[in-house]
Amino acid sequence: MNQRRKAVVSPEVRASVQHAAAAASLQSPDNIVQPNSGIEKIIIDNSGNRGGLILAGAIALWSLWPQDLFPGFLSVLRDNDLIRRQSVIATASGTGESQYSYFLYRDLNYTLFQNNSRFMVPAVPQVVNGVKDAYLNQFFDDFGDTSAGVTPFIIPPFEGTDYVFVSNSICASTCFIFSSYLFEKYSFDGGAKDSETTDFYQILAELELAGLQDDLAAPQPFPVAANFR
Repeated sequence: MNQRRKAVVSPEVRASVQHAAAAASLQSPDNIVQPNSGIEKIIIDNSGNRGGLILAGAIALWSLWPQDLFPGFLSVLRDNDLIRRQSVIATASGTGESQYSYFLYRDLNYTLFQNNSRFMVPAVPQVVNGVKDAYLNQFFDDFGDTSAGVTPFIIPPFEGTDYVFVSNSICASTCFIFSSYLFEKYSFDGGAKDSETTDFYQILAELELAGLQDDLAAPQPFPVAANFR
């Protein structure tokens, strides 16, 4: 390593994370990076990071690039009658407990969805591995429209080329999205490739929340519970 000063950070949530970014707090690099500190490089150590709440990743991104209008991640749902019904029920409840609640998301213009019909837009036909399929249009999670609630930085504290990722290839879910965003948009060095997933038990919990756990189209719990390590 050269003689330039470096700092190592491992962002971690230090308070309960709610849906609104303003209600969350993250240990961002500002606690070690001060004007005239002499720090020229930041090493972000994501080793052994098994992922977590999407909002935590968004807050971490905003800590590094506070001027980005949206630090979040595009999502898409497969067109499915059961999902559409879950969304209708989630809309009627208005609690926001379900991930199918339209008011938790924004369209590609970063405008909040105003109704369920905008969220559950007509499906987009696709062919995947030679099989016809269809997905709903892409959307963003809503994290608000300002970084002021999560970082004191007004301008980015460093350039993208001043960051280096360190990882042992255990970088799942939110960690993957966080590192991929920075690699693709800001040319970060390093990182790990994984994917964002939804576990089976979360699917079952959503169905129970909507009261659709006994629906003929609903998947059922496995007859045997096991934990593989």
